[in-house]
Amino acid sequence: MIDTVVLRLTKDDFMIIDHDKFTPSTLGLYQHPYYLLKNGYFSCVQNISKVDKRNGNYMPQLTVIKRATRKGLTIELKVQFSAPKILYGNNFDEVEDKDFLEICSLLNMKLYQMGVKTSVRAIRSALLSGIHFSKNIVLTNRMVPWSIIKEISKCNISQVYSCNNVEYRNNGNAFKIHTNSFELIVYDKLEDLRQSKKSEKRSLENENYVQLDILDFLQKKLKPFEVFRIETRLNSAKKIKDILDKVDFVNTITFENVFSKELS
Repeated sequence: MIDTVVLRLTKDDFMIIDHDKFTPSTLGLYQHPYYLLKNGYFSCVQNISKVDKRNGNYMPQLTVIKRATRKGLTIELKVQFSAPKILYGNNFDEVEDKDFLEICSLLNMKLYQMGVKTSVRAIRSALLSGIHFSKNIVLTNRMVPWSIIKEISKCNISQVYSCNNVEYRNNGNAFKIHTNSFELIVYDKLEDLRQSKKSEKRSLENENYVQLDILDFLQKKLKPFEVFRIETRLNSAKKIKDILDKVDFVNTITFENVFSKELS
């Protein structure tokens, strides 16, 4: 199903109610003295606070961007978050179609806590600039992700992906092909979590801080198992449209329209 989503909210769909929660403050985007645009844009970001991270409270990543266009200056809010982590606090559990409104409501509340006022309606109809489709496959009977990943790494990869963009790492626990707008990743989900427990910089996945305690729980299970994970990451609006066109997706690429288990 869907994991990470990047939404784009236009200036009419949100209001900053606490400018100082962003770095730098977003006040300079709206009031004099204005920030000088660099290369045609200026951005202010808000990542998770140390307190929320220490408490395991999952929060989205926010970027407010002021941009010069042919029609004049525009301001938009980019919201990046993991749908299952918003709902469950982990992405071992996968979201379902029935979870959509609850996810929108929870995201709306978290944005308010982060100093941004918007609405569930605006979140539902927001356009996408990035989306990750994923699947966790539980392996039993002594099957291990490493052997599957090793076989996949032998595939004849298209010339579109140069050798420098093919990655086989962590002693064979992950394989990735990518361009600037597309990534296909297969990896050992549990091993990635173990690497993250040592250091976040050693793992493929970001924001593992909310699910590190899952390792302790899994180690207590009577029957051992492994988790093989597949992710398709579409990292631009154009790439999303190109890929979805191939499966005859004809709707506008909004959060509500793409949040579909069948489409995933």
